[in-house]
Amino acid sequence: MKTVDPQDVNYLAFIKVQNVTSHPSSHQVSTIVGSTIGSFVLLLVVAIGIITYVVHKQKPDDEMKEEYFDQFPGMPTMFSYEELKTATEDFTKKLGEG
Repeated sequence: MKTVDPQDVNYLAFIKVQNVTSHPSSHQVSTIVGSTIGSFVLLLVVAIGIITYVVHKQKPDDEMKEEYFDQFPGMPTMFSYEELKTATEDFTKKLGEG
């Protein structure tokens, strides 16, 4: 059996170290600025899309509410613009006072 003397063995180690500079390069700055602006624009587009969807979805609901509005007793009668224009003879005749 052979024994190994620790002083006879040479150890060699390689460590990979990233080159770190104190100031970011112009490429790094442009990447950060571009990513930030791109993220902001994407967030803005998504927010506008959600708002547009919500507004368009609510419009039919409001119209449906108006259609059922006249089914309740004691509620005033709703007239279209054309009906009012005809009844008032092109808005020259007063219908009544309240």
